[in-house]
Amino acid sequence: MNLLPFIKFYRGKSILSNGRKLSYDDLRDLMDVDNRLYIYDFDAIKRNKPNLSLYQKLSESYEIWVDAEPVDEWDVVDFLMAGANTIVLRDEDPSKLDLYKIRELTDMKILKNLDNNFKEFGGVYFDFSQDYDGFVLIETDVLKIKDFKFEGFVKKIAKDNDFFVYDNDSKNITYWRRLGVQNYLVPIEKIKEFKKYAF
Repeated sequence: MNLLPFIKFYRGKSILSNGRKLSYDDLRDLMDVDNRLYIYDFDAIKRNKPNLSLYQKLSESYEIWVDAEPVDEWDVVDFLMAGANTIVLRDEDPSKLDLYKIRELTDMKILKNLDNNFKEFGGVYFDFSQDYDGFVLIETDVLKIKDFKFEGFVKKIAKDNDFFVYDNDSKNITYWRRLGVQNYLVPIEKIKEFKKYAF
């Protein structure tokens, strides 16, 4: 089982899942021994204002995975220059953001966020012919999404791909494991709780 600490950037600050601000020292204390960090940059996703200076600071100590909805290849270059090791693409417009052009620019891992695929298609459609290194699902309210279409789709993705699921309740690990999920994005303040529950 693979647990990856998750933090959210909002209004230029890192915040916990409960909305409390997180200082850099607090972050180091919470990181335990893991050197990887998943950054969900709300400012970039909703306002197209990525927190590049925070990426730079964190990349000095951690391998950062950036979920910031790049609009074009130049955004990807910015994220790369700011220290991203892995990037997450969302609803990219193929006329602006071509996965194959990105592959020419960098050999970093590229993941695809599937949140909108589940919302719009009920989990029954996705083009797997694209060359992604893995997939991410952030919006995972287990009580709302339990159905056969969703579970079948998750099983298929988890079986054949690196698939990371966000959850902030360690009790849901049993549900995700039943679907074959082995990789979890976990709020950084709950990483120790998840490790105790998981092992």
